[in-house]
Amino acid sequence: MKKVLVLMLIIPSLVMVSCKKQPTACITVDKTNISVGETVNFTSCATDAQTVSWDFGNGSKADGNSVSQTYNTPGSYLVTMTAKSKKDKKWDKASVVINVKEPPKDRFITKIILKSFPATPPQGGTWDTTLTGFPIPLPGNGPEPDLTITLKTTDNTWNLNLGTYNDVTQSQLPLTWNYAQQWIRVTDQNYQFNIVDNDFTVNLVPNPSVNTYQTTMKSFTFNPKTVTLTNNKYTLSQDGYEVEIHFEER
Repeated sequence: MKKVLVLMLIIPSLVMVSCKKQPTACITVDKTNISVGETVNFTSCATDAQTVSWDFGNGSKADGNSVSQTYNTPGSYLVTMTAKSKKDKKWDKASVVINVKEPPKDRFITKIILKSFPATPPQGGTWDTTLTGFPIPLPGNGPEPDLTITLKTTDNTWNLNLGTYNDVTQSQLPLTWNYAQQWIRVTDQNYQFNIVDNDFTVNLVPNPSVNTYQTTMKSFTFNPKTVTLTNNKYTLSQDGYEVEIHFEER
């Protein structure tokens, strides 16, 4: 009878131990690719876990269902979360890799080189009209275009007009605008790059005068902050136009 009683006491204990569920580890993370100095937020989605512990792969550790970690050195970090049952009898692990890169550098335009443009406009004829017999000198009064470059953000919050080359012939190419000392920093948005012909109209009365205006010969839209550079330059090329934009990153 005593042996039966002992067995009756042992069997329920074994049943209670075996009924403890196996935890399943699970991680959710707000981002896996970051720059140095950024913080990553981790959340446990584990089931049947009594406790959750974290190893962030950089020497730091933490406990809890929701934790965060800031990474200050470039590299790839294996983050491991351990989910444990009551009294740590059973456990499971899940991992995620966090990639940390150096923060992007500022990008500045140092020079713009116009290498080619069509000798004549698409509609034929000449780029400009030559006026003769006008009583005052007319700079740029020739059939060739008076070229300048304009660069502006597509939302019109920033714009830049470069200097003008008058009566540009094909033999004068390439034309260079140097801006290494101007610190023209570009931002992460679309810019409109225009090759422009500066032209003019003439009023003879009541007094001779010249009114200038601009005609866009070619327009390009691109994001100078994110384009891939080759030898620190980006080339725009289409319809007989070719322009090199040179950058410096610092």
